[in-house]
Amino acid sequence: MDVGESLSLWRALEETSSKLTGFVKRACEVLSLDTNVDVLVSLEYIYENPEYQPKICGYYDPTKRLIVVSLPCLMRKDLKDGLAETLAHELIHHCQFTNGRLCSVHISTEEAPKIDRAMPYKNRPHEIEAYAKQKELANTLQGVEGFDDAVNYVKRLAMSEVRLPPISEAIRAQVNNPLLEETAKDIVNLAREDLLSVASEILDIRLCEIEDETARKRFEEQASSYLQKLKEEPVKAILEDIKRDVETFLKWDVEERKVKTLIIDPATEQPHCYLFLDNGIAIGFDLKGSYLPLLPLLLKTKDQTLSLKKLGELSFNLTIEEILQGIFRAGSYEFELKILPQEDMAKNLSNELCEDDTKPRIKKLMSMIFLLSYRSAA
Repeated sequence: MDVGESLSLWRALEETSSKLTGFVKRACEVLSLDTNVDVLVSLEYIYENPEYQPKICGYYDPTKRLIVVSLPCLMRKDLKDGLAETLAHELIHHCQFTNGRLCSVHISTEEAPKIDRAMPYKNRPHEIEAYAKQKELANTLQGVEGFDDAVNYVKRLAMSEVRLPPISEAIRAQVNNPLLEETAKDIVNLAREDLLSVASEILDIRLCEIEDETARKRFEEQASSYLQKLKEEPVKAILEDIKRDVETFLKWDVEERKVKTLIIDPATEQPHCYLFLDNGIAIGFDLKGSYLPLLPLLLKTKDQTLSLKKLGELSFNLTIEEILQGIFRAGSYEFELKILPQEDMAKNLSNELCEDDTKPRIKKLMSMIFLLSYRSAA
């Protein structure tokens, strides 16, 4: 992991910590506790005591009024219940050090270290009370506004899910790309009064290539109908041509191609996944779901045997442990996994597009259209 990846990871941890802090402060207001408390999400595997691990996934620092929550520890149990119980336990400690009414044991930061040195963990009065009250308080916390949102945020960092749409849906979305209508308008504006004459010349050339008399007659009827439509609704007629050509292009040159790289960008208003194929084409997908990754990610196939069609059948459940290890497996396929600094997103997209200098310009153009102007199908 390089410096850029490390900083991106820290920002995601900081963002998740901020969300949990906001929830805990709201809970303190509901519980009449001191709201001067913060939460820090840690990637270290920590727990209050080895004898009880991993029952409580974190600890409370009374001098800093800080609750530290261990993400790896939480991932070994039910995330929702584990988070509620850990926060409940540490909030009872927060109450004990701030003279709250929720608890009956009150100790000072000077007294606590003496108790810890003098008594076994399970016999300490503040721990006995915390364990006795944590279950009921955990149930209360789950009813406080914002708890489900906090859990979702933690899950997006710990165990995110990526679901790609079927290739047919992706093709339909590309065919309905609003940019295509803008292209049709530009063609009409550029051609102006020459539009009909140019179209007529092209149709005449095609007609001359048809030898079968029946086919020629059918083509003449279709050409006449097309020219009339072009005269009445030029943009609509051109747009239908473009859509048909784009759909044909995608089905013939994309659907069965192999996947080379996936880039996941969660920072946009509508989170995106960009796919780069072995023929140089790139396509953008909207990502939908409750547990999309918080981190920008790059996944590169180790061997280019994964087809775009097969990709839609795979489940991408990305854990923070896999992200840290840099390896992800989906089915029988293995990917190199890397965190992307958000500020380098455009650079990485460009690098993937320009990796193959032999790529025809039209393919680069199509790639840029699909990546930068993509919108979901209605």
